[in-house]
Amino acid sequence: HLPDRDDNVGCINGAMLESMPYGGVFINTGRGRQVNEKEMIEVLKRRPDLTVLLDVQFPEPPDESSELYTLPNVFMTPHIAGSLGDELHRMADYVIEDFENYLNGKPIQYEVSEAMLLTSK
Repeated sequence: HLPDRDDNVGCINGAMLESMPYGGVFINTGRGRQVNEKEMIEVLKRRPDLTVLLDVQFPEPPDESSELYTLPNVFMTPHIAGSLGDELHRMADYVIEDFENYLNGKPIQYEVSEAMLLTSK
């Protein structure tokens, strides 16, 4: 997960995807604009052995004419970022645990600091 900053736009490009080994799988659950979509599509057309799993795209959702909808080696999910089913219960447990720690003067385990916000969005 790269931070959603302007200096990361398109940093996952065709050359990077082309360098993947035979049968490789690229999973993007970070930010859609980190991927150079045009170059990714060109690589996927040349390399049907690669699989792409996209939880995020840019724009989101992709334009109706996007080849992402028709390429057989592309699978898109509706930006769930793993927050489905048991994951929701796990995240709720973490929040409750940290709230109880806060109330009891114990260290918070999952605190997000200001420094962390500089490197992720």
